[in-house]
Amino acid sequence: MTVRESDGERYATPLGKEIEAYGGRVAFSLDDSHYVSVSDQPLKAIVIVRLHDGIRDVHQIQPLSALHTLYPYFMDQVNADTIVAHGKAVFRGTTSDQCSENLSNRLGVAVSEIPVLSVAGPLSFVVDTVASL
Repeated sequence: MTVRESDGERYATPLGKEIEAYGGRVAFSLDDSHYVSVSDQPLKAIVIVRLHDGIRDVHQIQPLSALHTLYPYFMDQVNADTIVAHGKAVFRGTTSDQCSENLSNRLGVAVSEIPVLSVAGPLSFVVDTVASL
């Protein structure tokens, strides 16, 4: 999870431990309390969150658009060759064609069965919206 560097202080406590700052953003590692095992409960939805104090918006993303929106989260070639881990590693962002096709096919099936929502607004609005799912 990342936030703008200028918002780091605002969200540091609810997010967890800072991992790395880069390009005007700060990456955070969420603590274990923010995760549940898939076996604990069924997956009800995938939610793409954008914190923004000036709007309150919730809408479902159609499956094909959801596939295009989510794929880069798994295969981030836009940010390929980014230095990470405090300069000790490089995120390549590349994989075999077979792996990319497999991801695309399986993700396409998943987003046709699981609703993908876009939620944008203040932190309290986002939390209440996600909690109500």
